[in-house]
Amino acid sequence: MLDKRNAFLSHIVKRRLELELQRWIAALNQRFDVAILCPSAELQELVTSFLERNTPQLGRIQRVGLYNHASDALDEHEFAKTSAPAEGGQQRPTIYVCHAANLRGCGAIAFELPTLQSLLPSAANMVITLLESAGLERFIDAFDGRKMSQLKKILDSNGVEDFFDAVVQVAYFVGFRGDEKRADAYLEGVQSKQWKDLGQLTSEINQPLSLDKLFEQLVDLPDPHDTLKAALAHYVFNRRHVSQAEASRILKVSRSTLQSHLQLAEQLKVARYFGPARALA
Repeated sequence: MLDKRNAFLSHIVKRRLELELQRWIAALNQRFDVAILCPSAELQELVTSFLERNTPQLGRIQRVGLYNHASDALDEHEFAKTSAPAEGGQQRPTIYVCHAANLRGCGAIAFELPTLQSLLPSAANMVITLLESAGLERFIDAFDGRKMSQLKKILDSNGVEDFFDAVVQVAYFVGFRGDEKRADAYLEGVQSKQWKDLGQLTSEINQPLSLDKLFEQLVDLPDPHDTLKAALAHYVFNRRHVSQAEASRILKVSRSTLQSHLQLAEQLKVARYFGPARALA
């Protein structure tokens, strides 16, 4: 099912990436190198695959991983594959697909992407797309308003992985077996695994602001220190909808430190501790 999940993710982000692609193409056509900044390794993989399918003639694609330097030379095998000159003898521009990479010295135009969660369509759209891509569209009637509400909460708090599993389980228990109670128990179980989210916690703190209760919750987590800095980076970058440059300024950390903390936020799934994201104006 992992192959289906990856194919599903590629499909649902394709439309959004096609919109972003127009900006990248405009720079590439003027022979600028382009660096696409991905806040997670998973999104980096999706973007790389998307570019390999859609821009094979526009530029050389170089994936740059965590802490690597974007201007480092490719190894000999990779260079031989990607460095063929364009028509007329000129070398094609380079497209760096970066995750927490050091861009100094690469001379590329940087384009920042939001988190994978921010690139996703609505939960209802994702359910329909997932069922169709998995060949399960005959079970669409299993997803009534209550089930959709539960699934949206799982997507907002738990992320794509649990959402993907939950859609398949509802299709099986309700659509195939007609067992509503089993489906409800499954969905409630997924949600009950999560700690009390920080959104609820902060609403209970009396004014003037006290951090005591917040820290009491944090120290009970498996990785309290990492969770705190990751959650702070996630909040400023994703919840305030600012650029990485602006988030770095607000938090008074370097861009590379911010990217490292955002990667940590993805690994620890800190998005589960926040309520639904604010809609953009």
